[in-house]
Amino acid sequence: MTTRYTGMNPDGTGNLNDMEHLKQSVRDILTTPLASRVMRREYGSLVPDLIDEPMNNTTRLQCMSAAVIALTRWEPALPWTLSTLSGRQEAAPG
Repeated sequence: MTTRYTGMNPDGTGNLNDMEHLKQSVRDILTTPLASRVMRREYGSLVPDLIDEPMNNTTRLQCMSAAVIALTRWEPALPWTLSTLSGRQEAAPG
Protein backbone atom coordinates (compact mmCIF):
# COMPACT_ATOMS: atom_id res chain seq x y z
CA MET A 1 0.00 0.00 0.00
CA THR A 2 1.49 3.32 -1.02
CA THR A 3 1.16 6.34 1.21
CA ARG A 4 -1.36 8.77 -0.22
CA TYR A 5 -2.14 10.81 2.89
CA THR A 6 0.14 12.45 5.37
CA GLY A 7 -1.40 14.22 8.30
CA MET A 8 -0.98 15.10 11.94
CA ASN A 9 -2.49 13.10 14.75
CA PRO A 10 -5.13 14.89 16.88
CA ASP A 11 -2.73 16.01 19.60
CA GLY A 12 -0.15 17.27 17.09
CA THR A 13 2.69 15.04 18.26
CA GLY A 14 3.29 12.97 15.16
CA ASN A 15 2.38 11.97 11.63
CA LEU A 16 -0.41 9.67 10.50
CA ASN A 17 -0.16 6.95 7.89
CA ASP A 18 -2.99 6.19 5.46
CA MET A 19 -4.97 3.92 7.79
CA GLU A 20 -4.56 6.17 10.83
CA HIS A 21 -5.61 9.19 8.75
CA LEU A 22 -8.69 7.33 7.52
CA LYS A 23 -9.65 6.29 11.07
CA GLN A 24 -9.26 9.85 12.32
CA SER A 25 -11.35 11.18 9.45
CA VAL A 26 -14.15 8.64 10.00
CA ARG A 27 -14.19 9.37 13.74
CA ASP A 28 -14.38 13.12 13.08
CA ILE A 29 -17.18 12.80 10.51
CA LEU A 30 -19.34 10.47 12.61
CA THR A 31 -18.95 12.40 15.86
CA THR A 32 -19.56 15.86 14.39
CA PRO A 33 -23.25 16.86 14.49
CA LEU A 34 -24.65 18.36 11.30
CA ALA A 35 -24.69 22.19 11.20
CA SER A 36 -22.09 22.48 13.97
CA ARG A 37 -19.23 23.74 11.78
CA VAL A 38 -19.38 27.47 11.14
CA MET A 39 -18.23 27.60 7.51
CA ARG A 40 -19.30 24.08 6.57
CA ARG A 41 -22.82 23.49 7.89
CA GLU A 42 -23.30 20.32 5.81
CA TYR A 43 -20.26 18.59 7.37
CA GLY A 44 -20.80 15.79 9.89
CA SER A 45 -23.54 13.23 10.39
CA LEU A 46 -26.83 12.55 12.11
CA VAL A 47 -25.22 9.83 14.24
CA PRO A 48 -24.77 12.07 17.33
CA ASP A 49 -28.51 12.84 17.23
CA LEU A 50 -29.31 9.13 17.37
CA ILE A 51 -27.07 8.22 20.32
CA ASP A 52 -29.77 8.44 23.01
CA GLU A 53 -32.51 6.79 20.96
CA PRO A 54 -33.74 3.31 21.92
CA MET A 55 -31.57 0.56 20.43
CA ASN A 56 -34.15 -1.13 18.24
CA ASN A 57 -34.21 -2.12 14.57
CA THR A 58 -35.46 1.29 13.45
CA THR A 59 -32.68 3.15 15.24
CA ARG A 60 -30.06 0.69 13.96
CA LEU A 61 -31.20 1.30 10.38
CA GLN A 62 -31.26 5.08 10.89
CA CYS A 63 -27.78 5.01 12.41
CA MET A 64 -26.35 2.87 9.62
CA SER A 65 -28.00 5.08 7.02
CA ALA A 66 -26.70 8.27 8.65
CA ALA A 67 -23.18 6.82 8.78
CA VAL A 68 -23.18 5.63 5.16
CA ILE A 69 -24.57 8.92 3.85
CA ALA A 70 -22.02 11.02 5.76
CA LEU A 71 -19.03 8.81 4.98
CA THR A 72 -19.76 8.50 1.26
CA ARG A 73 -20.08 12.26 1.07
CA TRP A 74 -17.08 13.29 3.18
CA GLU A 75 -14.63 10.38 2.95
CA PRO A 76 -14.49 9.04 -0.61
CA ALA A 77 -11.25 7.13 0.13
CA LEU A 78 -13.08 4.75 2.46
CA PRO A 79 -13.28 1.23 1.01
CA TRP A 80 -16.82 -0.08 1.53
CA THR A 81 -17.66 -3.61 2.60
CA LEU A 82 -20.76 -5.12 4.13
CA SER A 83 -20.91 -4.06 7.77
CA THR A 84 -23.12 -4.51 10.79
CA LEU A 85 -23.99 -2.22 13.65
CA SER A 86 -23.47 -3.52 17.14
CA GLY A 87 -24.06 -1.89 20.47
CA ARG A 88 -24.83 -2.56 24.07
CA GLN A 89 -28.46 -3.28 24.80
CA GLU A 90 -28.65 -1.77 28.28
CA ALA A 91 -29.99 1.77 28.51
CA ALA A 92 -28.99 4.59 30.80
CA PRO A 93 -31.24 5.05 33.85
CA GLY A 94 -33.94 7.65 33.63
